Amino acid sequence: MSFRKVIAAFSIAPLMTPLVLTVFDYAKGYAFSFVAYGVFAYFAAIIFGVPAFFIYRALKWTNIFLFILGGASIGFIMSVPFFGQYRVEGYIWCAFAGALSALVFRIILYGLNFKATKGITIEGET
Repeated sequence: MSFRKVIAAFSIAPLMTPLVLTVFDYAKGYAFSFVAYGVFAYFAAIIFGVPAFFIYRALKWTNIFLFILGGASIGFIMSVPFFGQYRVEGYIWCAFAGALSALVFRIILYGLNFKATKGITIEGET
């Protein structure tokens, strides 16, 4: 696992959240900016995703379901203060968006090998 994959994962995976939420808004007849949702997604990735990444790496958690559960939790947590005006379906969509982002993150790091058990090693790390 290279540092480049980690950077790619943190760069690409958060884009799933604005994609899902923009589709959700479009289906409801609203027009909200992909860019605005992207800001919240990258904020969540920095505040919650980076610590989650280090915890998962330290515990050597690579299970896809743990990534999905962690991403859904982060999506839900972010939906409460930022998207509080939504009804329950809004919280569900935010949790789904977080889960999808985490799934993409995991696929970028480990590929489609869902039985991966190796931890991530960063170049230059001891």
